[in-house]
Amino acid sequence: MKTLLVDPQALAARVRAEGAAPLIAAAERDGVAGLLVHAAGPDADPQFIAIRRRLMLEEDLRVTEMRRVVQALGAAGIRAVILKGSALAYTHYPEPWCRTRADLDVLVPRPQRDAAGRVLRAAGYVPGDLVSGTWLMQQDLWERELAPGAVQFVDVHVEFTNRVFFASRLPAADGLARAVPAPFAGPHGWQLDPADALIFSCIHRVAHHPREARLIWTSDIARQALACSPDASMALVRRASRSGVAAICAHELQAARALWGGRVGAFADAVIDALSEAGRHEASRAFLRADRGQAGDLWLDLRALPAWSDRGRLIAEHLFPPRAFMLRQPGATRRNLPWRYARRILAGPIKWGR
Repeated sequence: MKTLLVDPQALAARVRAEGAAPLIAAAERDGVAGLLVHAAGPDADPQFIAIRRRLMLEEDLRVTEMRRVVQALGAAGIRAVILKGSALAYTHYPEPWCRTRADLDVLVPRPQRDAAGRVLRAAGYVPGDLVSGTWLMQQDLWERELAPGAVQFVDVHVEFTNRVFFASRLPAADGLARAVPAPFAGPHGWQLDPADALIFSCIHRVAHHPREARLIWTSDIARQALACSPDASMALVRRASRSGVAAICAHELQAARALWGGRVGAFADAVIDALSEAGRHEASRAFLRADRGQAGDLWLDLRALPAWSDRGRLIAEHLFPPRAFMLRQPGATRRNLPWRYARRILAGPIKWGR
C-alpha cells in the first residue's frame, strides 16, 4: 500500500488490474484513504473522485467546527492545544483532507477540565460513551452532529496519554507551556512544538494500540521526523531521554524510517543512535516486548503512581466504572447492573492476565 501512495503510475496499474474498490477498502483500514485518492489525482477512477469530494466536504465542516470550538475555549480563558491528526493535517500533509480523522483532540490544563466540559456543552455537545476516572481515563469525550452522517467528536485530554506510566513521565503542563501558535485554528489556536509532537506520535501506538500497525501512524511519524530541524531533533533526544521514553522513540522512528525511507531530521542515524543508547535500560522498554500483556501494563501504571491510595483508586476505577457508563452499555438495565459489576470484577483479572 505504501508504494501506491507515492507512485501514481503504480497506483494506476493496480487500479486497472484489480479495480478501485479493494484498494479503497485496504486504505481505509490503514487510515490512508485521503493519501490514496490524493495520489490518484483529480482525474482518477470515479470511486476515487467521489471519496475525494466527500473528504473535502467533511474537511470544510470539521475545520469550521474546530475553529468554533477553539474560539469558545479560548474566550473562556482555556488554552486548548490541538493534538494528533487535527494539527498534523494542516502542518505536514499536502492537503488537510489527506489526513483523515474522526475527532478533534485537544489538551487542556487539568484544573480546567470541568470548565472545558461546560464550554462544550454550551456549544451544543453532549458527553460521549467513554468511561471516566481520575487515573483510568485522562480525557473526556464529547460529540455533536454537524450534518446527517457527520458527527464531530472532541476528546478533551488532560494528559498526553491515558497510561499513567507515560503520563507520569511526560507532564502535560510541560507540553502546554512549550506549545506554539496554530494559525490554522484561529487566534486562540495552539499546537505542540515539533519535539513534543513527535514524542507524542511515537508513544501513542505503543501506549494504546500495541498490536496494531496502521500506515497512517507511521506516516505521521515519518513526515514529522523528516521535517525536524537540528534544534528540534536535539530537543527530541534530550526530552525523550529525560522522560525515560527514548527506547520507544528509537523503536518507532526506526520502524517508520524502514517503511518510508530518509535519513535526515529525526531519521538521521545520529539521532536514532542517541535515543537507542539513552534507552538501553529504561523501564519503558517493557512496552516493546512481544509478550506484553495487560497485567504487566497495569503493574507499570501502578508503580508510576505516587501513593498507595492512588494505586487503589486506579484498580477500583478498572473494576467499578461509573453507573452511568455501565448503563449505556448494550443490554444493561438497572436490574442487571449488580450482575454486570460482578461479572466485570471476575473477568477483569482474567483479561489482564492474558
